[in-house]
Amino acid sequence: MIDHLLPNGRQLKTNAHPLIEVTLMRQPKRNRTLIHFVNLSGHSQTAYFPPFEARDITVEVAGEFRRARSTALGLELPVARNGVMGSFTLPKLAAYDAVVLD
Repeated sequence: MIDHLLPNGRQLKTNAHPLIEVTLMRQPKRNRTLIHFVNLSGHSQTAYFPPFEARDITVEVAGEFRRARSTALGLELPVARNGVMGSFTLPKLAAYDAVVLD
C-alpha cells in the first residue's frame, strides 16, 4: 500500500532483518543525513538480552551523498550510485550504529 502511495518510491530500501529498526534523519543545516540502526533482536516484552550480531546490511537511499561512515565501527563504507539512489553495506551491527552520509 505504501509503495503505491509514494509517487517516487521509497526513500530507503534495505535487506535488514525486521527486528532492526532503521531511521532516516536529514540535517540540512549540517549538509548531511544520518541513518540510525537499532538492533531490537534482544528485546522480548519486558526482558532484554544481548542482540544477535547482524551482518552485511545493504541500504539504498535516495539523495546525493559521496561518503558513508559508520560511527560505531569507525569505518568509511564504500558508496555505489544507481540513478537517484546511493547504496552502501554495513558489515556488522551489534546493538546500535549511526551511519553518516555526506
